[in-house]
Amino acid sequence: MAEKKVWIVEDEAIIAMDLKRRLQGMGYTVLGISGYAEDAIEKIREYTPDLVMMDIILKGEMDGITAAEIIRRELHIPVVYLTAYDDESTVHRVEETEPFGYIIKPFEEQNLRMVIEIALHKEVEKELEFFAQEVNQYAQELQNTTNLLSFSNRKRTVISEITLHDILNKIMTIQGCLDLAADKKVDSELAGYLNEMQQAVTDIQKLIRFTREYEKLGAEERTWVPVSDIITTISDEQLPIRNHCSPLSIFADPMLEMVFANLMDNTLRHAEGATEVNLNCETNDEGLLIIWEDDGTGIPEDQKEKIFEKGSGKGDGFGLFLAREILSLSGITTNETGMPGKGARFEIMVPNGAWRIESGNE
Repeated sequence: MAEKKVWIVEDEAIIAMDLKRRLQGMGYTVLGISGYAEDAIEKIREYTPDLVMMDIILKGEMDGITAAEIIRRELHIPVVYLTAYDDESTVHRVEETEPFGYIIKPFEEQNLRMVIEIALHKEVEKELEFFAQEVNQYAQELQNTTNLLSFSNRKRTVISEITLHDILNKIMTIQGCLDLAADKKVDSELAGYLNEMQQAVTDIQKLIRFTREYEKLGAEERTWVPVSDIITTISDEQLPIRNHCSPLSIFADPMLEMVFANLMDNTLRHAEGATEVNLNCETNDEGLLIIWEDDGTGIPEDQKEKIFEKGSGKGDGFGLFLAREILSLSGITTNETGMPGKGARFEIMVPNGAWRIESGNE
């Protein structure tokens, strides 16, 4: 622990030097000595000691009690009084300044040590009490903010559901009209317009599906999600997944299943010539690296980041974008690191503390 710093305010030079010697012998650092209250206040503002030893009766216009009151009010530094007077009026004035202790002259070293230790201890208690009040205040503000966000999210969800419901109804109307128009004989120009309308309706439906899925992000608390169960669910007979990882769970958003489902969908759509997917796990200093690897054509170098952008790809363009968003909620990252022409390789980095091997399994 660092040595505590003390400032002495005493107008009797011999007493001040004796006190300094005693304090240094106890292991305290004496920053300086002042004989006048005005000088003491200026120096204490400059040096900010941990404790002030203040004589009550000082030369000059200001006494020690007034000086101590200013020091406590402005600088919040504890003050211990030194006095040769213990009359009732003096004690009453001292108590009004909330002292951290006072010593009657001539003082004994044991008493001096005890009073100083108590004063410093009381100061720590006051600081802890202050910090506790601050923490409670911040906690209350945080709770109020959380309540407002929760209410805002509820409103947004309700409005969104109502809006999407109305949009879907209108889309069904348009789709019905397009189906009826498809049975009619129309010229090639009009047929082209109808085809564009059909594509626009399809795109709107994809956007709505994505919006509904994206709204679910972070709606539920993170939980331990068994990866092996997900792999079993999404495995395909024509493109099997070889799971080489020990049975593990990841502490993540419950939508984690969609991450692997989107990886599988991406492989089925784009991994031309692929015959299987291999899932491997490696540990390192950062955590657990989950590797999703196929034996298809791979991804060109200039497309490795673009595939994670919203709207990219041949499908609806949201799969890998949504997958990365889901993982990021849990501090998990993903990148594509495969060699073009030798298959795609998606690396998912799960930080330590967010993965575990299921007990009772090898």
